[in-house]
Amino acid sequence: MMISKILLQSETVKFPEALAIQHANFLLDKPYSVFSSSFGELSKHYPVDGSALPVGSVQYVRQCLHLFGKSITEIPTYPADLLPFLRRPVDRRVFRAVPGDCFVKPQKLKMFTGAIKCELQASIDPEEPVWCSPKVQWVSEWRYYILNGEIIGAGRYDDGPDDTPVPETEIVRQAVLRWSNAPSAYSLDFGVLVDGETALVEANDAWALGYYKGTLSPRQYLRLLETRWRELLEQAL
Repeated sequence: MMISKILLQSETVKFPEALAIQHANFLLDKPYSVFSSSFGELSKHYPVDGSALPVGSVQYVRQCLHLFGKSITEIPTYPADLLPFLRRPVDRRVFRAVPGDCFVKPQKLKMFTGAIKCELQASIDPEEPVWCSPKVQWVSEWRYYILNGEIIGAGRYDDGPDDTPVPETEIVRQAVLRWSNAPSAYSLDFGVLVDGETALVEANDAWALGYYKGTLSPRQYLRLLETRWRELLEQAL
């Protein structure tokens, strides 16, 4: 699939992700044409041949693929191959069955932000499928960007003290090698628990992946999104 354009969600055009993509495109020998569209006007502007790389929210990118006539098969937050790296039990339940002192997050991407159940402010369907796990204490959390089986960038995203431990890179590499059916581009969030263990926080697909400044270059970020979008379109054909 030939990508010839970049489509920015107009509501998020000043967000770090869109700014990084525009910066990267400026540096290309043959820049893509760039245009923007609001979510509400997407059906008027998105090319039906899939030739535009969408950059925006989860809902925005998902709608672009829907206009192409397909849906996104979401990767698991906790891939089966990587369960040993969690260092904590994680279960599937419905929301009402989760104890109030447990961490809970939706099985459906971005349905709500994960948190300790008793601290959630949102109104959630009692039958909503969720992941749940005991509350743990993270001393640092890092994102690792992976493209075609290689770590191409990493950076810390929590707000803790500067002198906290860093996840063991070799453990992250082992996780990358262990995930047998991983997509071409994704991220693994790893952290250090209060007992010093390196543990997997979660996996994230790259098609609407957040960009943390300083973790990888804008050109690498563009390549990450572009590679995954091509893969999604090829799977959709």
